[in-house]
Amino acid sequence: MTHAASDPAAAPTGDPYRGRKPLPLAWLGYAYATAVGLAWGSILSTGRIERRDGLWIFRGMPNWAFGRGGSCVGACYLTDTNISEAVIRHERVHRSQWRHYGLLMPLLYFRAGRDPLRNRFEIEAGLEDGGYLRRVPDAESEGV
Repeated sequence: MTHAASDPAAAPTGDPYRGRKPLPLAWLGYAYATAVGLAWGSILSTGRIERRDGLWIFRGMPNWAFGRGGSCVGACYLTDTNISEAVIRHERVHRSQWRHYGLLMPLLYFRAGRDPLRNRFEIEAGLEDGGYLRRVPDAESEGV
């Protein structure tokens, strides 16, 4: 099932950066950010650490160690308990953004603003999957 591109709440249907050429040296920034995320998560995580679809997930992080419900740093998702298939799908898009932009990612993200409903990176990752909007039941699934 695909979602209309004009629907900002639409869940992403895959890697939006697949087939797009990353910025020059983005891989270096992505590798550095991933190393920082691995170090940060390894030191502070008191919960389960796992790797799922190329994303390192660190649970049991103290609330001051990440923003909102969790933060993606390179290929690492740092959170306390905010784990669901939808959230992981959302964070995998953020991982792809890191791979594409490298160390420009935090600067571009900051410039896009703190309001997730207007931040292009959050919109691209899926506002519903990220927990910023409630899912509206599909009329077909409601039997209407």
